[in-house]
Amino acid sequence: ELIATGKAHSMNLGVTTNATQCDNEWLELLGSFKAVTVALSVDGYRDINSYIRFGADWDAIEANIDRYKGLPNAYVYCHMTVQAYNMMHIIPLVEFCEAKWIGIRLYQLDDPRMLSILTMPRPARELASAKISRYLFRNSGVAYTAIQAGKRLMTKISRYFFRKSTARFRASQAAKELMAIRDALN
Repeated sequence: ELIATGKAHSMNLGVTTNATQCDNEWLELLGSFKAVTVALSVDGYRDINSYIRFGADWDAIEANIDRYKGLPNAYVYCHMTVQAYNMMHIIPLVEFCEAKWIGIRLYQLDDPRMLSILTMPRPARELASAKISRYLFRNSGVAYTAIQAGKRLMTKISRYFFRKSTARFRASQAAKELMAIRDALN
């Protein structure tokens, strides 16, 4: 009805999709709006996403991402929910987004608790933090979206660790490095 009455041309629209399907009719509808924000809900790059979202075909997802990017009125970004299954594999998705020139936003899963990053052993959480830190240092002058995503994620990770065991976390070398990196990026 919005399209038929011509009102869509003056409206902004936001959609969230797992990008597994995208046909011409859908793209035509989206093209009728003034601006469209397309949040691509993916949980990792290639096999990681297919594992978490069983049956998802990454090649189809990537082709559909390109189709969304082809809309002249669209802002496209990936939305990754960081959890126990993908915490160690954030960087490949960030690099994919950089290569595609799309944004990325990282969110921390809290529920169900069994998938929370808190279920990971402390050494695993520290290793994931170190991977993020190395990536941010290596690419500090290169990728704005990755740096912003990394800053937000590191802040969330540090808050999470503080909630669990402030004294132990503050004393750990990984925590000191994490905080130094976060502060340097701010």
